[in-house]
Amino acid sequence: MATTLAEPQSPAPTRRRPWWHWPLIAAAVFLYALLFGEFFLRLLAPQALVPRYVTAGPEGVRANIAGASFRQWTPEVDVTVRYNDAGQRDDRPALGPRTPGDCRIAVLGDSYFVGFESSYPDSFAARLEEALGKRGHPCRVVNFSVSGFGHAENLRILESRVRPYHPDLLLMSVHQTDGLDNVRSGLYTTGPDGPEPTGKSFLPGIAISDQLNKLALYRWAQENSHLYSALREWAGSMGKRVLAVVRLQAADEGEGNDGGEIVPDSATGDVLPAWVGNPALNAQLVAEIDREGKAMGAPLMLFEIPTTGSRTRYVGVMDRLLPAPLLETIPHASPLARFEQMASPEVQLYLERGHRHWTALGNRVAADVAADAILGQKLLPAPPQ
Repeated sequence: MATTLAEPQSPAPTRRRPWWHWPLIAAAVFLYALLFGEFFLRLLAPQALVPRYVTAGPEGVRANIAGASFRQWTPEVDVTVRYNDAGQRDDRPALGPRTPGDCRIAVLGDSYFVGFESSYPDSFAARLEEALGKRGHPCRVVNFSVSGFGHAENLRILESRVRPYHPDLLLMSVHQTDGLDNVRSGLYTTGPDGPEPTGKSFLPGIAISDQLNKLALYRWAQENSHLYSALREWAGSMGKRVLAVVRLQAADEGEGNDGGEIVPDSATGDVLPAWVGNPALNAQLVAEIDREGKAMGAPLMLFEIPTTGSRTRYVGVMDRLLPAPLLETIPHASPLARFEQMASPEVQLYLERGHRHWTALGNRVAADVAADAILGQKLLPAPPQ
């Protein structure tokens, strides 16, 4: 019987996946990574959700978005921050024209004076207004502070934002970040008679954030996403460091400010820390703000924001950032001594699980010190009888 060989079978044709298969898998993996990262941070490493809501001001520096209202959350606080119709941190509308008997203080500073991580009644500016009223000297505090501002930006806004309010006093913070902020902004260089404008603007990331803020999903992420907050803070911190290094290197090479290098302290011989930035520029900026303030009838008072590493140790910064001869001519005050008196493991003056701004207690103590110094040095006109 003849054997019949079976015909060889052809392999089954390979089924080609549709073009969208791999992009769909990649999108699914990306979405999973986002969700995993978000829930991981929420459960094991909660991030501070501290959006800023700033935009471009007409002066070429940042401005708070007028009318913005947003949430700031950390493991320690949950507050709503509101900017009024002039972009000032205040739950009240902006002041109108000045009337006889008005008393006004213009507050200039960064996020400490804005009052980040605090409700408005607990913020430094509101507490200062309250403290002055209790001491028999009612005075409206107008808050021109913007998160991240240094003295260079404060000088830039004096004419346009501050002068129209005809303040009786300028109260400006002196914080550890001011030295590098003055350098990285590139708004001024040191000159023979004072700071010289460069004609540049300083609006880091504003063009992008202005567009993103139009999106409801982005605004939600700023106030609610722990993963977004972690990435934003990392990127912002790296960007600031890189820009500061570039500016300081340019100064050393003669392309910008002289004196940007780290130099010995003339009084002690100690080497100034890197955060001092350009000591000559710091001094010229503050001296110019003092001159501008006096020209508008508002003397300048400096107010130190000490740094801290624990509840029992506080460190001053003003004498490092600014030379002693300048401080001998400009009124200044600091809550450092009061903070040191209160130092205790049980007393919390700075928030510890967010961006380390003052607690409600820290704001109140600092405001009391400022009110006592302002009245003690007779920096305001006598109240009407």
